[in-house]
Amino acid sequence: MFEWVTPKTYKILTKIPAEALEFYNQWKARGEWGGGAPVMARIPHLMVQGPVNISGCRQIDWINED
Repeated sequence: MFEWVTPKTYKILTKIPAEALEFYNQWKARGEWGGGAPVMARIPHLMVQGPVNISGCRQIDWINED
């Protein structure tokens, strides 16, 4: 479930993975929408120690994703 990430293995996602969108669509279809949805489901996350400057980063709106 967890992997070490190095500068060599790090990849930037350009869109929400299809399996994540499918997971959230199924979650919504079951009526389990809102704060109960596991926000990290099927979307890779990078955890770091300390603050990260995100100014200038693009936000991905998964609701309107193609």
